[in-house]
Amino acid sequence: MSERISAALDKLTPRERTVFELKPNQGLKLRTIGEMLNTTEETAKNTLFRATRKLRAESVGAEKLNEVLKERYEGRKDPRGSR
Repeated sequence: MSERISAALDKLTPRERTVFELKPNQGLKLRTIGEMLNTTEETAKNTLFRATRKLRAESVGAEKLNEVLKERYEGRKDPRGSR
């Protein structure tokens, strides 16, 4: 993973990073992630949205981010799959 992406991930809150990594890595539904974090599915969805928006604001282009995620989680569901 490039330094630029690592630096951007470091700027996420612990909750944002957890949701951002659980969704594609574990292939979990947002409802399940919400339950794990003692919150609602909607809050997990909003947290994932904020994390993604922050990463893009840090000049991590969507193409590069998707490329890294694909390499990192090859063989898993598309991170933009079911919610």
